[in-house]
Amino acid sequence: MSDLPIIYTIRLDMQDEISEEANLWNNTRHISDLLGSGFLSAVRFRSLKGEPQYLHLYELPNIDLLSTQAYKNVRINDDWGPKLSHGFSNHSASLYNQLVTANIADTPRDFEEPRDPARSMGAVQSNYLITIRMDVSPENADQLVRWHQDEHIPMMMKVPGFRSARLGRRAGLHPRTPCLDPEWIAIYELDDPDAIAHPDVKAANSTEWAQRMHAATTDVRLGLHQRIHPA
Repeated sequence: MSDLPIIYTIRLDMQDEISEEANLWNNTRHISDLLGSGFLSAVRFRSLKGEPQYLHLYELPNIDLLSTQAYKNVRINDDWGPKLSHGFSNHSASLYNQLVTANIADTPRDFEEPRDPARSMGAVQSNYLITIRMDVSPENADQLVRWHQDEHIPMMMKVPGFRSARLGRRAGLHPRTPCLDPEWIAIYELDDPDAIAHPDVKAANSTEWAQRMHAATTDVRLGLHQRIHPA
């Protein structure tokens, strides 16, 4: 899986007074700048369940991109975003290696410049996501991977409305923004948010192996998210 992009997430809340302008900045100027610096994709979601309010999900070719001058210039040359930053809170940046995947789309890597921020989709293409963030003790880490690979993700992929799945583990830290998230993340793309209520989801979480892994995980945070960009 080493050739798969790094999953980079930003989570944050916005004050109502700046949300309209901040969403415009994110969807146009900021995404354009990030794509220009080498980001492979940029997709934004609003949380229907769970916190914070917004999830921005990016794909990177590697973590080293965040140390390049091109990426540093995104902040240096932006005279719009800093005027809105007083309205951001609960800001967390997380970087994940993709360890287990199923049914994911290919991430385009060859682009014509300049990139259109309205066409910033990559491998994450669904209108809805479930994210499950969690921690697990080091002695149970390999078991968590095997459970997802051999049982849990295969079962979840049989649930109507579930499109793809990923299990990721923290790959490093952002050079400026702190990480407030657990070490692990599972991401499921959905065609329909009601898919989470299907009986097969409960069945996948009720096996003997699943019960052992649920007992071994801590700081579990579930989110249901709806895509807001690209529309």
